[in-house]
Amino acid sequence: MNQETLDMFKSLTQFPSAPGFERELRKFVKEAMAPYTDEFVHDRLGSLFGVLRGDVNGPKIMVAGHFDEVGFMVTGITDNGMIRFQPLGGWIASAVSSQRLQIITPKGPITGVVGSTPIHLISQEERAKGGDIKAMFIDIGAESREEAMEFGAALGQQIVPVCPFTPLANPKKILAKAWDNRYGVGLAIELVKALSGKKLPNYRAGRGGASGSSDVS
Repeated sequence: MNQETLDMFKSLTQFPSAPGFERELRKFVKEAMAPYTDEFVHDRLGSLFGVLRGDVNGPKIMVAGHFDEVGFMVTGITDNGMIRFQPLGGWIASAVSSQRLQIITPKGPITGVVGSTPIHLISQEERAKGGDIKAMFIDIGAESREEAMEFGAALGQQIVPVCPFTPLANPKKILAKAWDNRYGVGLAIELVKALSGKKLPNYRAGRGGASGSSDVS
């Protein structure tokens, strides 16, 4: 993977884009594809289609990836400044406890950590269950609801994991959030670059996005 492609995937995976919050990422992807596509098509789900025109009698080909990632949403702020939240997408409770998260606000991201009860204070039954996300909270360092709101926290905001883009000991292996499905989005971008200006035996190439959410193609 060359440095340009590596930098692209870093940008893609670091974008906060929980379900329903894909607008900024969609704009980024459209700008990345614009020099190489013949046109763009949008649908009412928020999908973005970067189109390459080929033989009108050929088959239509679609390469798809979805913009969104599993995340969370703010559902409440307690009197002592803790953040209540709910999952957006599938999460295992044991993977959420003690996780560092960021609340995305107009004032910038607020970093916090999911609180967890010490193991010696929970029963064997509770240990076996692995926890309950509904009973968890995010500590952002606020001491009151008012202070949390001053920081920028509000109901309905998206929350995503804190997971910097990190090449591992084997540089071919990279740690990052949102590989599902920013990898597919990145491949769609790479595809339109590779096919731009070439004679194509098909009617359409390229698309990306998310099922029931936003797509990029």
